[in-house]
Amino acid sequence: MRRSAFKQVAIVALATAVVLSAHSAHADSFAADRAGDRYEISLERVSETRGDRSSGSSSSGFTIVERVIAVRDDGSELEFDLPDDASVEARARSWQFPARVFRSEHGTLELLNAPDLEARVRTWLENVQIPEAACGRWVFTWTAIKIECDPQSVLGTLQAFDIRPSDLTAGVVQLDPADLRRERAETDIAVAQMTGEPPLTLEAALQARSSEQVSGTITTRFEFDEDGRAGRRVTVGEVEVVQADGARERTVTTTTVERRLLPSR
Repeated sequence: MRRSAFKQVAIVALATAVVLSAHSAHADSFAADRAGDRYEISLERVSETRGDRSSGSSSSGFTIVERVIAVRDDGSELEFDLPDDASVEARARSWQFPARVFRSEHGTLELLNAPDLEARVRTWLENVQIPEAACGRWVFTWTAIKIECDPQSVLGTLQAFDIRPSDLTAGVVQLDPADLRRERAETDIAVAQMTGEPPLTLEAALQARSSEQVSGTITTRFEFDEDGRAGRRVTVGEVEVVQADGARERTVTTTTVERRLLPSR
């Protein structure tokens, strides 16, 4: 699919609100899933921070393959896995895949093969010699990694790859600055774990962030192919933080998710 073949629907966030500006007809025109269809879904994220005290940037990317197993009246059964050319090492690290889920017509996900993931995570912990007590903690190797051991956590990962909006009718969703402060506080907790600093409680981390003034916007653009499939979603989040002493920090994060129909085998 070429970029010029996509139809665009803009969803723009203004001030502290996300304003959904779209026609409900787009939701009705989504092409139905077909059993046997396979899609390659790639996610790329680029973040850049500029501030009075420091600046920096980061980027990351990941690709998975979605296979439509069955189509029901109320949704679809899907399987998500690593690409066919994934290395043995990559598969050994990614115990979450393959994951089989049911995606309802409202966009909610239900894990269907939890026992498989439970068995794989136990094997993974044994192979990397990580005790179960470390589950949920953050470590730093070449990048920050959370030791995730809960099979249900894969649903959060898959939501980030799901670009099929269930509802594009007009509406407003408020962005709560308190949620942004909480995210920053949780980052502080993770940094403390990775650097060996004394444990930091969420209450203490939130208190340390309580004097910050936080504001932000989110802009999302969907692009559809000629068959009505959502082919690409580009989300730009901008967050500005003003410290008690007036120091400013602005972070812009661009996340691009692209879903491409693969040729039939």
